[in-house]
Amino acid sequence: WGLKIFTPLTLRFQDFQRRQVQLLRGEAYFNVQPNPNQPFIISADNNRVRVVGTQFTVRTGGQTQVAVEHGIVECANVRGDKTRLTAEQLTTLNPQKSSAVLTDNDSLQTFAWTKGRLIFKDRKLADIIAELDRYHAGKIVVANTQLGQTRLTGNYKLQDIPALVVTLAQLSHADVIRLSPYLTVLR
Repeated sequence: WGLKIFTPLTLRFQDFQRRQVQLLRGEAYFNVQPNPNQPFIISADNNRVRVVGTQFTVRTGGQTQVAVEHGIVECANVRGDKTRLTAEQLTTLNPQKSSAVLTDNDSLQTFAWTKGRLIFKDRKLADIIAELDRYHAGKIVVANTQLGQTRLTGNYKLQDIPALVVTLAQLSHADVIRLSPYLTVLR
């Protein structure tokens, strides 16, 4: 199996013979070859994702999100409710009820981070900054609620986050204040 990580991530390999991984934090892209004798199972936020043979992402953080690029995965929430996903489908596992399967209308956005990019369409600046914050060693804060509501569209490389923050600030008519290498404020 292959694994691609761009954001901070914590993995716990429980047993290499059983092909089990526990995703404690972050997001990971998996490329798993089918093996009916050794299913590949990922645990995240008390949910389980069983791989049939596919390329997909699992993201933790309050809720577990699963998006399938190719192939098939089976997901189960804490209660054991199962959801089956195929190519270009995604779900957010819900502990209270069965999870809805959605069509990924823009899989380029969903999987952009695996190619070192961030793509967004008509999204709030606050949401974009929250996503960017996952790739940045420090904290980026939008100090003004109204500014955070500014909607933007873009396709950017993630290799220079400080420069990207400056670009987003210019597009939203904000000032950038760098208080330290680990704290940047937009106002």
